[in-house]
Amino acid sequence: MNLKRFAGALALALTVAAPAADASMITVGSWTVGSGDGVAVTGTHTLNTNAARFTGNITSFSGPGLSASTFVDSLEEFYAFCYDLSELLGGNTYEVVFGTNPPNAFGVTQSTLNFLGAVNAYIAGGDAYDWLHASTAGLAAAIQLGLWETLYDDGGTFDLTAGNFRATGVNAATAAALNGILPLYGVANALNPALVMTLHTTGRNGQDLITGYRLPERIPEPGSLALLAIAAVAAGAMRRRRH
Repeated sequence: MNLKRFAGALALALTVAAPAADASMITVGSWTVGSGDGVAVTGTHTLNTNAARFTGNITSFSGPGLSASTFVDSLEEFYAFCYDLSELLGGNTYEVVFGTNPPNAFGVTQSTLNFLGAVNAYIAGGDAYDWLHASTAGLAAAIQLGLWETLYDDGGTFDLTAGNFRATGVNAATAAALNGILPLYGVANALNPALVMTLHTTGRNGQDLITGYRLPERIPEPGSLALLAIAAVAAGAMRRRRH
């Protein structure tokens, strides 16, 4: 074997498999699968699976864009949905991608953002993260099916019976939730892409999970603080003159 060619191939493989040095990383201590709906999936993937929401706890995180306040609920209560049928929920350490990016960077599709906006409008809780807090197994299953449909059939048309993603065996509760969500699909405002992040297992070419992301709290720059202080002093002086 040509050693130079082998070394080049090895270097390329390591580049693809290893996360960037400044990548944001999350480690989940344990996963539990909530109540959902057992469905049969065909199309790009063929398998029997449980459409449901996952719950875990964050044991560590690092990298830019992450702090304890950026997780939607808490480090002990972390919710996510599957966003890739080609991989199993077996990993615990994930590289984080924020918002929408080119497909080769594991970004969220616009159809998914449209669907999650419809879910939030259907739940009508007034919170951008309502989609993470499904109150019933049927609603959680409907959200999971919608995420798969809008990932694999990213054309704006929602149809579980045709295309690259198809699902059968959907129970009545899941179907009822979908029937409530879909009239709002493409009508309600899409979810802001800045409020979502995806997690994929390090060293594997695929996207595993999708969850919410809270924007970091902005701390005023020193110049802004100085201006605020001056404004406060001026306001105080004006009040004293009136008295």
